[in-house]
Formats: sequence, structure tokens, C-alpha cells
Amino acid sequence: MVFYLRKHLIKTIDDTLPSLEGSVLKGIILGRREELPSPLRQAFITTGVAHVLAVSGLHVGLVAAFFHYGLFRLLRLPNKGSALLTLLIIILYCFMTGCRPPVVRATIMFGLFLTASCLGRKREVYTTLALAALVILLINPLTLFNVGFQLSFAAVLSILYLYPRIWPRLKFLSSYPAGLISVSLAAWMGVAPLIAYHFNYFTPVAILANLVVVPLVMVVVALGFLTTIFSFFLPLAQLFSSCNWLFLTILIKVIHLFSHFPGAGIRVVTPSLSLIGLYYLGIVGIVNFRRSLLVRKVVSMGALCLTAIFIWGNIFISQDKLLKVTFLDVGQGDSIFIQFPDRKSMLIDGGDGRFDILPSYLWDEGIRRIDYLVLSHPHADHVTGLINVLFSFKIGEVWDSGQEFTSPEYEKFLRIIDDRRISYKIVRAGQRLDITPRIKINILHPQERFLKGGGSEPNNNSIVIKLSYGEVNFLFTGDIEKEAEELLEIRYGDQLPSTILKAPHQGSRTSSTLKFLKKTSPECAIISVGANNLFGHPHPEVLKRYQKLEIKRYRTDENGAITITTDGKDYWVKTMQKDRD
Repeated sequence: MVFYLRKHLIKTIDDTLPSLEGSVLKGIILGRREELPSPLRQAFITTGVAHVLAVSGLHVGLVAAFFHYGLFRLLRLPNKGSALLTLLIIILYCFMTGCRPPVVRATIMFGLFLTASCLGRKREVYTTLALAALVILLINPLTLFNVGFQLSFAAVLSILYLYPRIWPRLKFLSSYPAGLISVSLAAWMGVAPLIAYHFNYFTPVAILANLVVVPLVMVVVALGFLTTIFSFFLPLAQLFSSCNWLFLTILIKVIHLFSHFPGAGIRVVTPSLSLIGLYYLGIVGIVNFRRSLLVRKVVSMGALCLTAIFIWGNIFISQDKLLKVTFLDVGQGDSIFIQFPDRKSMLIDGGDGRFDILPSYLWDEGIRRIDYLVLSHPHADHVTGLINVLFSFKIGEVWDSGQEFTSPEYEKFLRIIDDRRISYKIVRAGQRLDITPRIKINILHPQERFLKGGGSEPNNNSIVIKLSYGEVNFLFTGDIEKEAEELLEIRYGDQLPSTILKAPHQGSRTSSTLKFLKKTSPECAIISVGANNLFGHPHPEVLKRYQKLEIKRYRTDENGAITITTDGKDYWVKTMQKDRD
């Protein structure tokens, strides 16, 4: 039944709307964002209204509001009858959208409100909201950590708590705009820190955008719902769909307009939980400051404790003298992030960008600026993930091997560097950088003359970096293969020994030769590789070579992200998943 309703809804939309407007409606009603043009999808994000493209409690609430407080009131239905019909409608809508968990949660929540109305019970909104949360968490306690659950209940709770306090301050406006502004502001205040925490966006323009977008979406969802219900009578369905086309066209134009406003899509680092706690305590304290001495004391003590945690946490971070190197799990590719004790940072490669892991990780680490961005070589599994980084972070300078290579990803990479006027350097063997008196970076490869032949020129001319911090050395090898390894052995034989080796070329058969491993003599090696990849990396013969030399191995496909922390004398390895080696 669920599959049939969903399929019928998609067919109805395709039959009655043009492709652009139809893709937006499918995104709003069904959460099918893949059909949306990329620029329009990004406009929804930067405007702070991307939540309308994720089928959630908002949509159930809009359907309930349209029928219970709108259409059925116009038809002068009694309150109990209106509540019962609305309850049946949102249950039907839940099935039409595929019974997705966020919609089921919202149906339970609004269903309890409507059931109270049907039974003629006095509505205790906070009690009903708590009961809805309890029912949902009893079904699945892990839902507490679901982003949709947090945003839905934060928005509803914030509206219930703040709306009655904001609305009286807007009484100089007429009732409808005052109510609309109050709801939009209250909801935004409730979810803003959670959006910053989970998605690293701060969108003050969303306060204005939601004033227009949410009413439009309510009409769009309701008309889409009616179009589907009456699809058996095509003239009536076509009438509803034609009306919807008008509202969808207006919605698209409004989204594009707000996406160009100042304050649209401001990227922020992940706020700490203590800072989020301070924010919510601040709201409660401001609202209740004159009401209760007990509330003032509780809020003040809570704020003091959270402030202490926040300040001391930052003090300890600032005094940290450790070097941290993280090998990120980006699938079949490389991405290495280095945090120096002086707060400077280096990023080597970005993976293929498919999972968008890199920006999220950097924001979680509180990174706003990358001092040195290094592209070891221009293959897609190294350069593509860096494109989003160039857009999203301040970059000190970019290091590149300068190879003549043509690909859409590499050309876009160079174009962004030029457009944003980022310092761009071509590095060669022999160059050196002292980050601090104890931390030194030496470029070992490529040479002035690129290696030629064999069909592996981009790989064999990868930038190879040796990072030294006291007694601990890292060797980052890009995707070099046998030919480059032999050249490094000849030119830097005595300088190659390293504590930690980034295994060349994901552990391919044509790299990590036995002679090279003996020359580098690492204590442990990191293999950055995708799970069940088509190339068979790392090759069994390569793993045997590491095993023969008793080199400890870590793999991103098995261990997840691998972080090595060192004080220049000792080092510690931490993996996201249990070590299987």
C-alpha cells in the first residue's frame, strides 16, 4: 500500500506539472532532492530553508494546520469533527510519504494533540509534547540522537515557549504578520544552535525567508495532497495542480531572491555543547529574569558552570604542545589533516569528495583557516574533495606539483584558486619549511624534471613530504610507485627512515617495494583505502611485505579515521573503529 501510494503520487506530479516545478514538489512532499537542479538545491541550503526538502514534522504540521485551522474552519466544521478528519488526513499523508521515521514521529506528536481535541480534553501542550517524545523514545531510544528528532522537538518547544512572549512585543503590527513573525523567530531561535552544530550553517536570513517560504510551502503541500486525492478526476486534479504551479513558481523565485541576501549561508565551526547549553540557558534566563528568584539562581549557576567548562576547555587546548595527524576515511583516496602546536594547519589531498566528509570534519575540529593546502597530484581521488574546501575555508597557500594534466576536477580546482586569489606555489624536491624550531617540513619529490614513461606520470610525480617533529618522522608519499620509490632511495637513502609511513598508492602492487620499505623502515604504516574497492587495494603481496618486516599496519577501510598524536618523542595512535590488526 505504501509503495502504491508513493508511486501514484509521483505519477500524478509528473503528469500535471513541468519538470522544474515537479522536482521541487517531489522534494518538498517526498524528500526526493536528487531531481532538483544543483544551483536551486544550494539556494535552499544557503537561505536556511533546506528543511522543507526533508520530509519531516514540519510537513505534517503544515498539513494539519491547513486543514484543521484553515479549510475546515472555513467550512465551519465542529472542532471535534475537524480534529478527527485532520487526524485521518495526516495518517494518510504518513503512508503517502512512505512512513519515513521523521513523518511517523510527527504523526504521533500531532496525533496526540488532535486526539485530545477529539476527546474534548483540555490540552496541556507541554504534557502532550512530553508524552509524544516518550512514546517515540520507548519505540526506539536511539531516536534521541537523531537530528530530525532534535530539530522537530526543539522547534515545537521553542514556538510553544517563546511565541507567547514575542507576540505581545509586536502588537503594533496587525494580528497575522505579528503571529507569523513570532512563529518564525521563535522556531529559528530554537533550532539555530542545533543547525550550527549538525550542519555548520548560521543563516539569520532564514528568519525573513521563513516568513514567506513556510506559508507558501503549506499551500504547496496541501494542494499537492489534494491533487493526489482527486487524481481519479483529472479536470479537478489539473485545477489543483495549475494553482500549485503558480505557488511553486513564486516559491522558486523567492528562494533565489533570499539566497543572494547578506547573511545567507554563513559557514561556522561546530559550537561546543557547553556553548549551546549557555545559549539555551541565556534564553530561559532572559525570559524569566523578573519572574522568579529560584529560576534566576538556577540559570545563573548553570551559566557559570558552563562558562567555566567552555573557558577551561579552550585554555587547555591553547596550551596543547602536541602535533596531531589525522588520516581521514574518504574511501578510495587520500586525505590527511595536520594540526601543528602553534595552531597552524596543513591539509594534504581531499579524496574524491563523494561523502563530503572533509568539510564536516574540519568544522568539528573548529578549523576556520587552512594555512597550507597540498595537492599531491591531480587525480580525481585526491583533488575533488579539495574543491569544496577552497569554497568553504580561508586558505593561506596552495602547494601543487604543477603537472600538465587535464581533467574537469583539476581545471575547476585551478580556476577557484585563481578566482579567489589564493597564493599558489609549485613545489620541488629540496624545498624546506620550518613550522617551528622543532617542526620541519622537507619536500623530497617531485624533481625538477618529471619522471616520464610507464603511464603513471601523475602518480610518480606526486609531492612527497617528510614531516619531522623532534624524534618522530612522518613520510607522506602520495601515489608514488616503484620508479619514484627507486629514485627516492638513490637521492635520499639516509634521510628516508621514518616513524610513520603513509603507504604509497593505497597499497597497490606497483608500490611499497621491499627495498623501499627497508629504506624507510617505519614502525607503522597507514593504508588509506576504500572498502571492497574495485582495484583490489591493498594488494595481498604488499601486505605480506609489511608483515615480513613486522611493520604495524592501519587501514582506513577497517579502522576508520586514524589519528596519530605526538609530542616529538612518543606517539599515540587512535582509530575510529576497533583495531583489527
